[in-house]
Amino acid sequence: MDGNLLGRSESSFERKERPQLGGKPEGMDPEVPGPWRPVKAAVQGATGVVNIWGREYRFNGQPVPSSILATPIKLSAAEPDHPGRSLLAAPIELRLTAKGKVIEWKTGKLEICERRPSKIVVESENRGSGFLPNAEAVVDFDGMIRVDFELSSDPPGRVVNSWKVCKLNALHHSIFPTFHSSNR
Repeated sequence: MDGNLLGRSESSFERKERPQLGGKPEGMDPEVPGPWRPVKAAVQGATGVVNIWGREYRFNGQPVPSSILATPIKLSAAEPDHPGRSLLAAPIELRLTAKGKVIEWKTGKLEICERRPSKIVVESENRGSGFLPNAEAVVDFDGMIRVDFELSSDPPGRVVNSWKVCKLNALHHSIFPTFHSSNR
């Protein structure tokens, strides 16, 4: 290479203005983009099931999932159905302690307080040894789940420690549990 110019090419193009979608309805449709599907849920007493594409969240007596089942997607109609696989090795537990003692508590009822195609909001009313550990679980169409807790005491002012115990099933857990992997 002696540094001599070997050739040159130019072309022109029209630069379009960037669309300003912030706060406009065009950026919000559809509420649930494909290939996802609308969120479905059913509750009865202290138990409930929330279904999204490729996942099922079960609630049984606590405001956190007792099981999360992931079902691999079918990539073609010729492919057989795949069995679901649990992402948890044990139910998620919410433990409360006050002055070193574990507080026993139960969910009185679960109630769907918001139902949209893109998300389900489930509230739980709970009681336990002088404490009211109420919660709200939000499950989005893409599998994201958030649980917010409100903890009050009767009488007021009691100090409480809380923590969640979540044991993942290492054999089946991956960042994309609904897609196929060669190491399953």
